[in-house]
Amino acid sequence: SQGVVEAPAGGSNLFDHVIYDSHVERDFAKKLENNADHVKMFTKLPRRFKVRTPVGEYSPDWAIVYDDDGQERLYLVRETKSTTKLDDLEWDEAMRIRFARRHFAAAPIGKVDYYFTTAEADLRIEESEEASTD
Repeated sequence: SQGVVEAPAGGSNLFDHVIYDSHVERDFAKKLENNADHVKMFTKLPRRFKVRTPVGEYSPDWAIVYDDDGQERLYLVRETKSTTKLDDLEWDEAMRIRFARRHFAAAPIGKVDYYFTTAEADLRIEESEEASTD
């Protein structure tokens, strides 16, 4: 279910179209567009953006600038899946997400808020803060 959808004029998408690889990604982009109070900008990361992990290269889906009620701006990287449970994913897919979480936590300019989610679960801000301690 790959495709391209036009972004709304004046929306928060960095580009005027979204290329999506699944209905989960398409629905997640719609949620981001409809959250103008918090999502200031987002983009689907190109496949050439890769994180090296011990179980292979990994390309997260989204980069998001998120305004947390005007007090703190968080830079988010999100992976969209069909589930919010790592145990429901293939072993190598779950391992790449675990390694990517550690990769983004150790970013030289400071921790990048990284997590995985579904369109229904939205950005999972609070959960990602809890997950960073495991």
